[in-house]
Amino acid sequence: MAARTLVVGPRLRQTGPRRESDDARNTGWPRSRPLIIDIFQFGYSPVSDRLAVLPQYLIPKQALTALAGKLASKEAGSLTTSVIRWFVGRYNVNMAEAANPDIASYKSFNEFFTRPLKDGARPLADADFISPVDGAISQFGAIERDQIFQAKGHSYSTTALVGGDAALAARFENGQFATLYLSPRDYHRIHMPCDGRLLRMIHVSGALFSVNPTTARGVP
Repeated sequence: MAARTLVVGPRLRQTGPRRESDDARNTGWPRSRPLIIDIFQFGYSPVSDRLAVLPQYLIPKQALTALAGKLASKEAGSLTTSVIRWFVGRYNVNMAEAANPDIASYKSFNEFFTRPLKDGARPLADADFISPVDGAISQFGAIERDQIFQAKGHSYSTTALVGGDAALAARFENGQFATLYLSPRDYHRIHMPCDGRLLRMIHVSGALFSVNPTTARGVP
């Protein structure tokens, strides 16, 4: 499980050459050009990765996603607690930084997965640009006209990324992008740097694949 979202930063650019990094520090991004952040991860696709994700092409992904959503919202008492406890142990989730570290107090898996952190758990860095989420930067660099190149053999257009809105995509032509991967253990809330009001939501249609690294490498 991992979150995927799109965050648009106003007029930001990278000064140095494009590079890959797992470091979430973004101190070299002064203000100038538009930036797109896609919470996802891509990479090289060896044959083994493609074979590993083959079952995902065969199963009813939308139906399973809907079912998982319903199960995650169920309040099943001790069963819910057992699932959460297993998840915490399996993915080494740090509950000490949660506002409520008591696993048994969460009524549903969704309530646990979207848990808030205690005050002071994520102090803001003294930097020109900071990440809106927990996660690791897997790629960042220049958008070449309207093409975002993630890795060998992986690219897509800004128009596709914003759900087919060519006018919106044009704002990011020759801008910058950054790709962040959220692992299951990460804190899954998205933060904004200032107060605001939601004006628009965009539905991006398509198949729903896992966002784990193996799947990201194996799905073109």
